[in-house]
Formats: sequence, C-alpha cells, structure tokens
Amino acid sequence: MEINSIFLGKRIREQRKKLGLTIENLAEKCNKSESFIGNIERGDDTPSLATLLIIANCLAVSFDNLLQDTLDMSIHKNNYTHYYQREINNELENMTEEQQKIIFDIIKSVNKYHT
Repeated sequence: MEINSIFLGKRIREQRKKLGLTIENLAEKCNKSESFIGNIERGDDTPSLATLLIIANCLAVSFDNLLQDTLDMSIHKNNYTHYYQREINNELENMTEEQQKIIFDIIKSVNKYHT
C-alpha cells in the first residue's frame, strides 16, 4: 500500500489554512523549506514518516488525522466514496441554505442525466 500524496497534501493544506498559516509560516515552524512544504501540499513530494510527524505536530493534529483517507485508492476503492462524501459534507457545512439547495438541485440533475 502506498500513501496517496495528493490527498495527503490536500489535508495538510486544509489544516494549515484552518490555522491561518502561510506556507512560509509552516515551513519555519517545521524547520523545512517553503518549496518542500509546497511540494508536499501539491502532492509532488511524499514526506518521510518522521517528517510527517513533525508536520502533524506543527499543525497541532494527530498523525493519523493527516493519514486518514490517504491510502492508495486503487487498493481501497470504497474509500473514494467515503472521502468524497466527507469532503462534500465539509463544503456544505460552510454554505447558506440557499447554496445548499442549489447544490442539491445540481446533484439531482446529474443523477437524472446519468440514469
């Protein structure tokens, strides 16, 4: 099994932004270069487990929180569904009721079109 670098990078970026940190801030806290942190967030680089632990500590999250849903999805196809459902729910939580209705209508239209 391999870590999906894109999902891992996205999770790191989301947590960094939640904390109001720039890439520069996070790099400084972790004693890493900005380009290295940027590469990780884009999924261009996969950190070692030791580095990932440092990043988790700098982001004040658990190690397993960063690794959640990052296993290679070709091996665990069902995890895609859980990943996207959770990501959609996260986005919906930040929307107004009117925006949520629009998204619901879009989903219904897509389902109707593809059936």
